[in-house]
This record gives sequence, structure tokens and C-alpha cells, in this order.
Amino acid sequence: PPSTPLFSSLDGADDAESTMCGTPGSGAPDQVFEVLPAASGMLTISIGFDAGGRPYCQPPYDQPECFVSVMWVRSPDCDAGPEIACDTGGAYDLVVPVLAGAPYFVFVEGSSANPAVGENGEYLLRMSLN
Repeated sequence: PPSTPLFSSLDGADDAESTMCGTPGSGAPDQVFEVLPAASGMLTISIGFDAGGRPYCQPPYDQPECFVSVMWVRSPDCDAGPEIACDTGGAYDLVVPVLAGAPYFVFVEGSSANPAVGENGEYLLRMSLN
């Protein structure tokens, strides 16, 4: 079982779109997580891995969590702040330089509005500051 909560790309509303990532995720529900780093450094945001660090998506690639996600980061404002990082993929790390006490907003959504396997699913969101 996961040591951190499982989130689902379907548990949200389509309130935000990425300008850096292009059109993936258009119409898909998104979730936003606020991060206030205690120290300056590099924030590593991981998605698509289980609690043991193994990619969720394994052959035959039909698990519910095998979805292509879209993830981006804004700062210092959730709605109007510029995007400082963006990535699309299934299992990956996004590394972002951060400043102590500055607010960062991590957006996660599926690749489209379709709830089918491959386009939305469950995920663990892990963050570490180095």
C-alpha cells in the first residue's frame, strides 16, 4: 500500500490550462497543490511511481494508473503567476529551482477529458527538496 495518499486525475474541475505544455490536458480535470519550501533549493516533484519508486505502469500497460499526465508549476500566484516548469508523460520527475517561503503551485491533470485508461488515473505525488 502507498505510504502517501493516492490522488486521481478525475478528482477535480477543469479550472486551469498550461500555456507551456501546449494542448495536452485540454478539458481534463486538474488538481492544484500549494508548496511553500522551508529552504531554497531544487524541488523534485515525482508522479507515476508507486511508494517503492517503481513506475505504476507495467506490462501489459492496462492498469487504471497508466495515464499520460500533464504537470506544470506556477509561482508566485496560482491563477496569474507565470509557468516556470512543465512536462507531460507517465512516470517522471520535474525538477524546479525554488526559493524559501515563496509559494509554488503544482498542477496535475490527465492528458484529456476522456476518463479512459491511458488518459486519466490514480497517482502518487511525491516531492522532495534538495
